[in-house]
Amino acid sequence: MSTAPAVATLQGAAVQYARTSSWVPQGTTLSLRPGTTTLLLGPSGCGKSTLTRLLPGLVPHCLPSAYRGSVRVCGQEVADAEVSHLAGTVAVVMQDPDAQVVTTSVLDEVCYALENLCVPAPDIEPRARRALADVGLSGREATSPWELSGGQRQRLVLACALAQAPSLLVLDEPTANLDPAATAAFFRLLPRVQARGAAVLVVEHDLDDVIEHVTHVLALGPDGDTLACGPTHRVLAHHGRALARAGVRLPSATRLGHRLQDAGLTAPADRAGDDDIVALTLADGARQAQAVGELVGHGALEELVLGVLGADEQEVQRSVSERLERFGLSERAGVSPFLLSGGQQRRLSVASVLGRRRDLICLDEPTFGQDQHSCDALMALLRSIADEGTAVVLTTHDMGLVAEHADRVLVLADGRALAQGSPEEVLSDAPLLARAGLTPPPLVRMRALAVATGATVPPLTRWEDLP
Repeated sequence: MSTAPAVATLQGAAVQYARTSSWVPQGTTLSLRPGTTTLLLGPSGCGKSTLTRLLPGLVPHCLPSAYRGSVRVCGQEVADAEVSHLAGTVAVVMQDPDAQVVTTSVLDEVCYALENLCVPAPDIEPRARRALADVGLSGREATSPWELSGGQRQRLVLACALAQAPSLLVLDEPTANLDPAATAAFFRLLPRVQARGAAVLVVEHDLDDVIEHVTHVLALGPDGDTLACGPTHRVLAHHGRALARAGVRLPSATRLGHRLQDAGLTAPADRAGDDDIVALTLADGARQAQAVGELVGHGALEELVLGVLGADEQEVQRSVSERLERFGLSERAGVSPFLLSGGQQRRLSVASVLGRRRDLICLDEPTFGQDQHSCDALMALLRSIADEGTAVVLTTHDMGLVAEHADRVLVLADGRALAQGSPEEVLSDAPLLARAGLTPPPLVRMRALAVATGATVPPLTRWEDLP
């Protein structure tokens, strides 16, 4: 463990946003030291994004809010620190890359961040080009950010953060719009960031690609209380089952270990049918239909009402109440959508399109930002809708989701279909998936490793395939 002074410390930190009465999370204590990567875990709405806003000073300097406890960055209390101090120390990658893009070319975007930090002019362009190479955007320097795919814009924002060489790098679900290959490639950059002496705080729900690069874990419970904090292996070994009960999506290897222990073992293009769930798996640059609408209402309740306009008042009330309850948003009904957590915003967007019976529903990355409980509830709802005769089309990079829930799979890359078929057929074809920038789901990969050692293992695609 690093013995150098902490880059940032939180002591009993909790935030209260303006016009709200609650404090989130429930008094977090944490030290972030140079050369370490800390994974911040917890179910949707527990306060993870709030902490990522607190460390760079967005709370309280930009968002109307107050905090209690102490939050210090490079020796200065955040509430008293100059914005210039925080900007030169902390770099942030948020969930929505579009909220961080401000210029008209890829190279200018990275240079702009360095110019604001008063980096010497001769150093700006070389640093910007190195950062773009790190994230796979070399050759796109003259391209407008708005001509990139959503995932490519996310990589551009990552490049801006890496170019700043911050003391603290805060990553709030940084790979949300990246395909699996790009996600794995990005997380392989973390050791390089650590080696430069930076502390990294990363919020992530899908842990398979990031967990090997994480040194410490802080896990929050549904109410924002601290469930566990410590070195990664110790937290997963001693608290893994408690985290799963709280809705945390465990690494597949940990989950498999639990299944083996419970069994007493030791762990080492077809047309969519009317009742099908079709998963479109896409490379990062593939064109995706934006099936989830913008949030436009003044509150979660009004947002859902828009989904059933034209129905009688009693039906509107019934539908809205049912969806608020089903998506875990009842207690947030009067809150502005823009004060919800990222995961809650995504649930609200999905809930707003499920207000009435439709022949076809298209959802773009519906489980992004969701904890395991929320993901399971959403997919159970979509299965019930499909069973009632609605065709459901999902675009997703989550191969585990595809394996568990899709009836048919269509793989797209470079604007064309590469393959379609059952999940078992498509997801076991590693060369095909590699061509699309995808990877097989975790169980398929773990089975391949076991077979490579000489073990005899039957085909596995879904968790329910296990004995």
